[in-house]
Amino acid sequence: MPEAHTDFLLAITGEELGFVGVTMVLVLEALIIGSAMRISYNALKRRQMRMSYTAFGIGVVFIAQTIINAAMNMGAIPTKGLTMPFFSYGGSSMLISLVMVALLLKIYKESPEIEKSQCRYY
Repeated sequence: MPEAHTDFLLAITGEELGFVGVTMVLVLEALIIGSAMRISYNALKRRQMRMSYTAFGIGVVFIAQTIINAAMNMGAIPTKGLTMPFFSYGGSSMLISLVMVALLLKIYKESPEIEKSQCRYY
């Protein structure tokens, strides 16, 4: 297996921990994606379009990275070099993923505190 320590950690997890290990990794990724979508929906209900679209975009980025990396590890698509968020090795990818989660947490915290009259600006 080429580069077993970088983008192919999901395949190594499958070899070492089997179906249960891969399922747990994908369930944890799904929890992150589900949380981003829930934060987006709650901001959309409050008519905070920018916050909602930002949270939705972050969720879509995590979905795309997860699907592409999983398909790459299964051999369904050619190697792309895209990391699994919070799982594959990559310093800059990890840093950007952490920044995106920090932005999600900021939206989650500040969204209920914005007055209805100010919502069109957010």
